[in-house]
Amino acid sequence: MRRENDHSITIMKRILVIGTVIALAVAVFFLQRFMSRTDVPQVTSLPSDGGLPYRLPEGFEITVSFKELSEPRVIVFDSHGRMLVSESSSGRIVIPGKGVLLENLDHPHGLAFYTDPTSKQVYLYVAEVREVSRYPYNTETGTIQSTQRKNIMNLPEGGRHTTRTIGFGKDFRTQPIVAGLPQGNFLAPIKLYTSIGSSCDVCLEDSWKYAAILESDPEGTYAAEVAGGLRDVEFFTFHPTTGMLWASEQSRADFPDEINIIGPTLKYGWPYCYGGQKRDESFTQKSDRTDLPMDCVQTEPPEIELPSHAAPLGIAFIPENWPAPWAGRLLVAVNDTIRWFDVDETGHVRSSGDFVTGFLVNGKIFGRPVDLKFGPDGALYISDDTAGVIYKISSTS
Repeated sequence: MRRENDHSITIMKRILVIGTVIALAVAVFFLQRFMSRTDVPQVTSLPSDGGLPYRLPEGFEITVSFKELSEPRVIVFDSHGRMLVSESSSGRIVIPGKGVLLENLDHPHGLAFYTDPTSKQVYLYVAEVREVSRYPYNTETGTIQSTQRKNIMNLPEGGRHTTRTIGFGKDFRTQPIVAGLPQGNFLAPIKLYTSIGSSCDVCLEDSWKYAAILESDPEGTYAAEVAGGLRDVEFFTFHPTTGMLWASEQSRADFPDEINIIGPTLKYGWPYCYGGQKRDESFTQKSDRTDLPMDCVQTEPPEIELPSHAAPLGIAFIPENWPAPWAGRLLVAVNDTIRWFDVDETGHVRSSGDFVTGFLVNGKIFGRPVDLKFGPDGALYISDDTAGVIYKISSTS
């Protein structure tokens, strides 16, 4: 009896070994098939001869201003025209062509300058994953005093979306945040706005600071939600005429991505609604939060609805010193293209098209446009976190 059992065990072991070998062989086969596919885009270095594969409208040229950066993200300029760039994955803020300004940071992303109206001191604000802080900045030398760093706002830990973007804009409120409280800094004429993505793909957050745009005064004496239900706003800008905040938002897979005009107390849908007030029927967990309505009629539809997986990032309005008909148009970096939109102040799109293409050509990924910033020289600067460069687009007319 024992010999029969031993024999059965031996057979089972052989079967297990054979099954494992077959499974590994199948896995290797499909892995090789996938790796050898020619239809899967592959990251490719930019041409060594300096020529760029990008296509632009007639009357514009594109060049590389800075290269060999480590996944550059946000671009800002100081009052002397120096460019500062956040290298999130490396934990640094750099001045391209000069060197490192700050390092050993926690995935820094957003950058913004602010001048105190009383002391005239210039500050550099930096958004890391868990906080926004500021540093006294010397505009003459392009240096900071890191020992005088001040915490402005505490933020929740990262999760799925770790980018925090900041910018100074006008106050959108006409009433105190809480009725009965004195106005004070709650109605400061200039506010610091901070975007924070959700910690998950879809869920109910344990903090009101997730999936929202927050505000504070420049001194950081308070923090409050401006608008909620924003799954992942990685970039925003301010309209040159109205001063309103326009934000690019990435939705869940298979739902439209969005461009939104942000208003106080408005509700933008996540985690229940997307696009033109479309309900995500797959998520049914209920919430008691008034800023997260399950009824999509109570949410704000986007000003511009983008295709699913467009993955919008940088957003900027073209200044008036650009030639007609480009001045005043909205630019948005989407996936492997920079799109233009002829819009009015309310977000109504009159026409749209491609401004820069060629980041993905014949299965080759040459780069990805991230931030879009116009410099003091009037040129458009574009960070590329795939190619590790900063491009410059200028008019030839």
